[in-house]
Amino acid sequence: MKVQMKEKPRRVLFDGRYVWVSNWDTDNVYKIDTATNEVVATIRVETWPSDICFDDTHVWVCNHDSNNVHKINAATNEVAATIEVGENPVRMCFDGTHIWVCNWGSYTVSKIDVATNEVVATVRVGMDPIGICFDGTYVWVCNWGSNTVFKINAVTNEVIAIIKVGECPSSICLNERYVFVCNCYSHNVTKINAETNEVVATIKTPAYPEKIWVGKNIWIFCEYLKNLCIIDKQNNELVKNVCVGEHTQIFPDGKYVWISKSQDDYYTLERGDERDLIRLVISNALVS
Repeated sequence: MKVQMKEKPRRVLFDGRYVWVSNWDTDNVYKIDTATNEVVATIRVETWPSDICFDDTHVWVCNHDSNNVHKINAATNEVAATIEVGENPVRMCFDGTHIWVCNWGSYTVSKIDVATNEVVATVRVGMDPIGICFDGTYVWVCNWGSNTVFKINAVTNEVIAIIKVGECPSSICLNERYVFVCNCYSHNVTKINAETNEVVATIKTPAYPEKIWVGKNIWIFCEYLKNLCIIDKQNNELVKNVCVGEHTQIFPDGKYVWISKSQDDYYTLERGDERDLIRLVISNALVS
């Protein structure tokens, strides 16, 4: 699946039929029909839409500099609600009944009931929460400024564990019974046992790992260096490091990974899986 657009994507989401893309420069969210490759709706949100999330009916957008979240009806493209959250919301996840929002500037996570659009809990976490994911029972939050991961009971809203990780954790994801955390300034990935909350491995990466996606392997995108890295999930070892070039970006959306390439003032977005990432590695000549 491949779509094309003029604006540089910030975050990418696929709802099963449409691709939703947020853009910081225009403060818009674009809805692209994958059947026609056309933008079928442009929804004006507020300042710096930093993340998008889908609850099976609505698309949720957090606006970094407006301190709120927009709830968009995915069928009508109308903003159904605007919910005030903490300062500088940056990332979100959905647990089945609630949207959880990382508030970078207020060191909190907001829990929003998707049925009532009300903030039903505000959980204090570490400094500068920037990544969040849900494992079916717990919400995991990585905190850039305090070098920690918080594990929160999604029902009681209680913090049940605080795990020390590397310097400036930038993203977090789950795979099977492990939590993986990119540590941007210590240049490694922390692997946490989700049951015991213990760090079971620290995996060295090239400089400034920022985004992570886990399939059969662990895939790390180092945006500063434009490197794509493959880590063996079983042996916890770096097996390949490739420069994909300044015109390529990687956007994990939880289920898929999106590969963005810019050329002639257009951005191409292609939905991928492990095979597509392998092809991207093979196709690049600059291999370390």
